[in-house]
Amino acid sequence: MLLVAGLLVPALGYSQVHLGLKAGTNLTYLVVNPDYGFYQQHNMELSLGNGIGPGFYAGATVKIPLTNEFTVNPGLQLTQRGFGYSTEAYGNGFTQYRKQSYRINYLELPLRFGWQKQLQTYTLLFHAGPYVSSGLFGIYRYQISSEQSNQLMRGEGMGTVQFTNQYGSDNMVMPLGAFRRLEYGLDLGIGMGYKNWELNLQYRNGLNNVKPSHDFATVNTAWERGRFMVLELGLTYYVAHFSR
Repeated sequence: MLLVAGLLVPALGYSQVHLGLKAGTNLTYLVVNPDYGFYQQHNMELSLGNGIGPGFYAGATVKIPLTNEFTVNPGLQLTQRGFGYSTEAYGNGFTQYRKQSYRINYLELPLRFGWQKQLQTYTLLFHAGPYVSSGLFGIYRYQISSEQSNQLMRGEGMGTVQFTNQYGSDNMVMPLGAFRRLEYGLDLGIGMGYKNWELNLQYRNGLNNVKPSHDFATVNTAWERGRFMVLELGLTYYVAHFSR
């Protein structure tokens, strides 16, 4: 992040850079396309529900003025995303209900281009730009109940998220905890600034599929495509100002 700032400032010929620390909370929603392959083959129906979960983020950002109104803001942050979904499958005398929740930690690199307008003592802020995230680690929990031939079974458990681009019959990656490590998309935000403080509301729209590809379908393979939508609310405090 500082390397990017060091390359941009001389190129732009501007004399001041602001270094800030930021933190806040988020809400994550997993948008999914169901995987009907297994269920159609077995003459079953699938119902899929999505859940929104809370998380947080913390990191640093650099604000580099291009003009009095336009800025470029590279950053680096640790983000935890919480989300979940539920499934209900039924048919041929079999019914299964499953509820899953996830907490996955990402290292994120946002690059935001900003516009700011001074309003007396406050500053109105708008920004937009791309981001890229790399999965670090995560956990998931599940609850399951199934009924077949009038026999009811219940269970629950947890596991570790495994980052992979593909799972299948030739490896031991569990479909429930499989995600792609790389995730990217676009940011769009609005905020207010006062002295060294900024309050920002951010919408993050994921663009790539976070579900690994697979060569088989089971009752545990509930969705085949998924992407994140994230809403963030947080504060930034600029701790240092550098002049050339």
